[in-house]
This record gives sequence, structure tokens and C-alpha cells, in this order.
Amino acid sequence: MDSKLKERFKKALDEENPEDDLVQIILDLKSEGWTQEKVYSLFSEALEYYSEHGTEYQDDSLRDTMDRIVGWCSEDQWLFDKYLPT
Repeated sequence: MDSKLKERFKKALDEENPEDDLVQIILDLKSEGWTQEKVYSLFSEALEYYSEHGTEYQDDSLRDTMDRIVGWCSEDQWLFDKYLPT
């Protein structure tokens, strides 16, 4: 993960409601042509880091947002057009 993305994750996860900012990161990446798989991989990398070095709240926020990347939520909350088996 490049330093710009690391900083965006840090800023988002330091917010009171990080999921809104995390979703914005995803929307921005999608507009840059990132695939669902690539976005999921990026968030997996962030989760690995924050699971060890972050708070439980940060970990939960990443997991909840990743559910929306994959489609483990109601369809109106999906961030991509298809379910992503993991």
C-alpha cells in the first residue's frame, strides 16, 4: 500500500464514524478503475495491519466495510455490482 493510501486509511479510521470515509475511499478507487478484487485485497492488507496495531473499533469498521465490498450485506449496501466469493 502506498503512503497516500496509508494516510487516507489512518485519517478515516481516526474519525468518529470511519465507515463513511472508508466507503469514500472505495468509491474513489472504483472511479480510478480499481476492481472489486483489488479493493478487497487492499482492505485485507489494511485489516491485517489494524488487527495488530489498531483498536477493536478500527478492526470492526474495516470488517463491516469489507462486508459491503464482498456483498455480505443487504444488496442496497453493496459497493460493487456482484457478490465476491472469498
